[in-house]
Amino acid sequence: MMNILTGTVRIPYNRDTIAYSDDDTYYYLTLKSGKIRKYWIRKSDFTVEKYVYLNRKMQATLTFSFSNFMMNGNGQYAKKMEITKGTIYVKYTITDISFQQSSLSFNVEYPSKVRHIRW
Repeated sequence: MMNILTGTVRIPYNRDTIAYSDDDTYYYLTLKSGKIRKYWIRKSDFTVEKYVYLNRKMQATLTFSFSNFMMNGNGQYAKKMEITKGTIYVKYTITDISFQQSSLSFNVEYPSKVRHIRW
């Protein structure tokens, strides 16, 4: 959830890389450390645009997508994040970002008809 709230992704360092490939646009990195995760890393600036949790049949069970990136210092932050789990879809859009603040506060607005689901 912190990836969504901060618009950033951390790839844990471990020695469990099970696949690596690339094309003209992305590096594809698949890791297994308990759960299998696949990352789409943009070659131009090493930004993670998407990562998924995969089951043993290599089918996506949970997908995180990041877009509309902005720069701050040496880092990039996504202003739009999307989560998909089966038929459940959640989208977060950050409209106002303040850096170098001593405390973190945020509001999450959602329609009143939204059904609360615990994953």
